[in-house]
Amino acid sequence: MTNSKTLQAKEIQQLAGRFLYEEAAKPYTDVEEWKEVQGHLATCIENLLKQEGSTPEEEAEIVLAVLMGYAIAVRKRKNIAIAMERANRVLPILQDPVLKCRLAIFCYGECYDEELANLAHRLIEEQKVKGDKKAVEDMEAMLACMEGSYA
Repeated sequence: MTNSKTLQAKEIQQLAGRFLYEEAAKPYTDVEEWKEVQGHLATCIENLLKQEGSTPEEEAEIVLAVLMGYAIAVRKRKNIAIAMERANRVLPILQDPVLKCRLAIFCYGECYDEELANLAHRLIEEQKVKGDKKAVEDMEAMLACMEGSYA
């Protein structure tokens, strides 16, 4: 059975992913719906930050959700700093290469640390060999976007 913390994290990741990956080129014109999305994200992010994962993977899912959520939501620097501290603790021990890569990409988007970019590039290359084409394309696109915003 999937843990509720993981389900909450995945919900935020999916919502943020819709805007980051699928709807990036589409302008958002319904102000009321956008306000609802922002309110929902703020509540979910605050709730997730109060929880800690019981495994490195669960912790990484929570932190990734927070960083992805703040990529489209009104940002709270204090919460981002907390998420980054937690990411620094979990990244070195995380075993899932796709999750590790996604987390490294969103951490890179917050601090533009070259080591994080290099880690993400290395993990993407490893996943290319393993063959999950859709995951690789999404990770490459997001990393390119993050690197482009830094340039």
